[in-house]
Amino acid sequence: MHPSFPLAGALVALSAPSLSAQSWVQVARPTAEHGSSMVFDSARAKIRLFLYGATWESDGASWVQVAVSGWPGSGPVVHDDTRNRSVVFLPGSGTTRTWELIGSIWTPHGTATSPSPRSGHALGFDAGRSQVVLFGGVDPVDVALADTWQYDGTNWLLVVTPTAPPARSNHSLVHHAANGRMLLFGGSNLNGVDLGDTWTFDGANWSTVATGLAPPPRSRHALVYAANRNRTVLFGGGAPAASNDTWEFDGANWQQVTTAASPPPRVDAAIAFDAVRSLCVLFGGRGSTIQSSAVSDGWEYDGLDWRPCFPQTGGALAFDSRRGRMVLANTETWELDPAGWHLVAPATNRPVPSAMVFEAARGRCVTFGYGIVAASPAETWTFDGSQWTQIAVPVSPAPRTGTAMVYDANRERVVLFGGANASGTTLHGDTWEFDGATWAQVVTAAAPSARWGHAMAYDTRRGRTVLCGDSAPQMQNDTWEYDGSNWFAFPSGWVPVARWGHGLAFDIARGSVVLLGGFGANGSTRDIWTWDGSAWVSFGYSPHNRGVYGHAMAYDAGRLRMVVAHGGWFQPSSFNIGNYDSVWELPPPPTATWTRHGLGCAGSAGVPVLDRVGSVVPALGTSFPMQITSLPAQPGAAYLALGFGITQWNGAALPLRLGLIGLPACQLWIAPEPGLGPLLLHNGASLTWQLVLPATPALAGVQLAAQALVFDAAAPGGVGAVTNAGLAILH
Repeated sequence: MHPSFPLAGALVALSAPSLSAQSWVQVARPTAEHGSSMVFDSARAKIRLFLYGATWESDGASWVQVAVSGWPGSGPVVHDDTRNRSVVFLPGSGTTRTWELIGSIWTPHGTATSPSPRSGHALGFDAGRSQVVLFGGVDPVDVALADTWQYDGTNWLLVVTPTAPPARSNHSLVHHAANGRMLLFGGSNLNGVDLGDTWTFDGANWSTVATGLAPPPRSRHALVYAANRNRTVLFGGGAPAASNDTWEFDGANWQQVTTAASPPPRVDAAIAFDAVRSLCVLFGGRGSTIQSSAVSDGWEYDGLDWRPCFPQTGGALAFDSRRGRMVLANTETWELDPAGWHLVAPATNRPVPSAMVFEAARGRCVTFGYGIVAASPAETWTFDGSQWTQIAVPVSPAPRTGTAMVYDANRERVVLFGGANASGTTLHGDTWEFDGATWAQVVTAAAPSARWGHAMAYDTRRGRTVLCGDSAPQMQNDTWEYDGSNWFAFPSGWVPVARWGHGLAFDIARGSVVLLGGFGANGSTRDIWTWDGSAWVSFGYSPHNRGVYGHAMAYDAGRLRMVVAHGGWFQPSSFNIGNYDSVWELPPPPTATWTRHGLGCAGSAGVPVLDRVGSVVPALGTSFPMQITSLPAQPGAAYLALGFGITQWNGAALPLRLGLIGLPACQLWIAPEPGLGPLLLHNGASLTWQLVLPATPALAGVQLAAQALVFDAAAPGGVGAVTNAGLAILH
């Protein structure tokens, strides 16, 4: 026996955990803010984003929240590369308005002289002269200012210049290193009129720059210097309506840049230049007007085009168990692992899918159908983790959107049902299966009515595909199951209200299908339900406690977590429709649980079954009894394999076919650890074995997977049969 599980302790029977006791956890990433600031820390080679309540860092691969103490909460921040510290001059009228971030601690820095209290001022770092430069703003009684100050790390000095820009606020200031001057653009004057003038400052005087072309007047825009191209980049801004145009200044003239993609219009966005990756990075701000809510999307600009740092709302989600990461396919392809979102680069002309599954037998994602777009391709695409490939299939379902697909792991088939044409005028009620090479339509004795906007999930515990929901105008709340041969309808009873656009996925740790949200007769819904094959049970509300539909949802079998990615759309009222861009996870139950997983294969006495005894759970400090039934009548042996994973083994996705070792029609559902499981003798029909669990708190939450090989010379293949798998979560 493995030393982590010594045979000691007494059996303690506990009640099964309450599902309603579980809670959702938001996956860490920067949240919506306006008035935030961002710098590039050259010593650490990372972007730093300062929000009101948190500080984040990015190395280009992921965003990580960092522990920084003393952050005063707001104001423009610049990074002093000479002294390796960030500097902020706080808005308002506090006694000490100059603060410095050294390492991970913000510290107020008292100076002999200081700019007067103000807000709406601009701050920039002159790298050539190692000076922080401040210009303008408005004082506490809304008088616009036109003074220039410099900070050398010790004291502020008022610079009296022969000429200066007119008084203004909400302008931007940056060091244009190619000509060694500070560059100022825009802002608004005392009367609230936006300005469109360009000025440079050489440390002694300001000079206006007459350009043949210039951005329209604006304020609250983002401005940054792209050192790799010697260009100053301007994005967005405006009042009252925001813009999303991109401009570049080469030291003499402005030129507008037309890009294929662009961040939505915004004001008050934070921006910085990542000198390692030669990219301008933009985050947050406020939406179409300065009264809009804050947004929390991030974008990168390489001088040619903008691309998002995080996925946009919508798309199809699947868990790649071979590589242990979520794959999100929308206009681009993204992957989510514990470090965060990563943009995957392959450029293809594949349509935005309405459904995607992971095909474990071939280690790839499969898509069919399309989002709500004008085109209507009947295309099948696969993604192997690096490239998308269109599969030429001899037979295919008709073009459609709003379809649903699952991967039947037991039969190694992708199952597709329903959908609609691009205009929604033709609904489909057909069932199709994909074997990795071609599609085949399955004619069943019974079937759900034609529909789109429904959802499906594959129940690995019972080997069934579960379908529910239907779109307008009929919007049904019926529940159907498919066993590979036929569809079966379940009585209505206590069921979720009719809806479409909901999320549906099978939670292995809980042994139930989970339904989240959707759009019903009264708008978007926020309820959660579970289905165990016999009844729907209410399971609380959405993670953000608001109605949501059109979200991407899948189950991470590696970490045993339900993932709702980029939360879809919400409708709090008939006049306010918006979208969530957060990621939420439902962790496994925080108490000891046991669930069956996968299906076994038949021996001479039928399919052997691995299960717990009664309702006992794997509690630490107890003995957990496991039993195998439907064994051959004559005495024999079984090997109980134990392991710690159910997603992949030796680089291959689970489940794995075992035909090569004389076990036809059998599958390996767990990743067995060599030498961990026991060889068990039996007297026929059944056996029971006690798994002794130590009372070691460090083992809380450990996932232990089990599956048995029953030796049976009379079984097909002459070797034996395997049981279903079981998953124990220790607590």
